[in-house]
Amino acid sequence: MAKLRGCTCILADSDDYNTNGHKRVKSNTTPDDRLSALPDFLILHILSFLSTEEVVKTCLLSKRWQFIWTGISKVDLSVHSSDPAKIRRFVDLVGRMVVMCRGLNKFAVNLNYEKCFASNVDFWVECVVKNKVKDITLICRGDDYELPQMLYSYSSLTNLTLYSCDLAPRGAIEWGSLKSLSIEGVKLLDCVMEKILGCPVLEILNLQECWGFDCLNICSPNLTTLVLVDFEDFGNEFVEILAPYLLDLSITEHVKGMRFGLKNVSSVVRANLEFVGLANDERDVYTSPNTMIYINQLFQSLQSVKELELGLQCIEV
Repeated sequence: MAKLRGCTCILADSDDYNTNGHKRVKSNTTPDDRLSALPDFLILHILSFLSTEEVVKTCLLSKRWQFIWTGISKVDLSVHSSDPAKIRRFVDLVGRMVVMCRGLNKFAVNLNYEKCFASNVDFWVECVVKNKVKDITLICRGDDYELPQMLYSYSSLTNLTLYSCDLAPRGAIEWGSLKSLSIEGVKLLDCVMEKILGCPVLEILNLQECWGFDCLNICSPNLTTLVLVDFEDFGNEFVEILAPYLLDLSITEHVKGMRFGLKNVSSVVRANLEFVGLANDERDVYTSPNTMIYINQLFQSLQSVKELELGLQCIEV
């Protein structure tokens, strides 16, 4: 403190002022945790941009965050390890999540499945059905998983994706709200296909490496998109397709595998054709009489399409 012409002047530390000469306001409190101060619905919206694994880890942040994650609307988990211990931890984690997360709209799991986990996966399906989850994905690499009968009568389902999941309904399939169905890597009998095609509002059907059926009789005016993928050489199987209301058709097939006979598909406006499965030294198969006849038949059936996309190997034919 110094006196100047009778006035008292307090010499302040220069750190009390900023570069503009304005006095800084000091605070004895720590900065607020503004994120934790947000309402739950905003925090859940932010969490929706994270992976499920990252979301679960937020429970360690503080007591405030301990159970917020259980309000998420989507569970999407996968494990690609073949280590039994890691798979077991994954199975246990999924089991806890389907119990604690009651507001799910989407449930997706991808694992190296073994039959010893059948009861666990059955429990997951039971929980998501009870909680009316509308979008379900089950990818069971390894052993085939047989879908529980309860799933066939689940009428709230809108989107279903299955990989290596056996479909063997004992009764009717009551998927009255199902709009999109994708099935890969299983045998589908004609009786099962007939039940699937009876879903009243089904719009998109995607069948990849499926076999065992002889006919796709698509009578519903709502089913407008059909995707068929056959990467394997299953022999000379022939599948007849009748689809008077179909708009989009995509066929990717093994040149020595399944054959598709297109009947009454004049409504198709967009089509995609592709061949796969031959090495360079097998190119003569493309120019064989049987292949040429088959390709010609496909083109004749699709002559009314407005957009036709051909894969490179199909062009070579």
